[in-house]
Amino acid sequence: MACVARPGFITGQAGILRFIMGTAMRWTGAVDTIGVKEVAAAMLHQVVHGFETEPLTNSDMMRIGGKVLDSGQKS
Repeated sequence: MACVARPGFITGQAGILRFIMGTAMRWTGAVDTIGVKEVAAAMLHQVVHGFETEPLTNSDMMRIGGKVLDSGQKS
């Protein structure tokens, strides 16, 4: 089975310019942003435990990824 993921602007440790751009976009609300850790955690959780929604939106991935990272789950 496949699932489409629609993340916003993915921020991470790729460089200072990307971090600044992501922070500015988050503050202005111009574009939805999400951290690379949240995307990875959400996608891995959904693959292992089944897809919750189709497609996975940025807000879905932020919610799922945040819960996984906060709980310390491995998948």
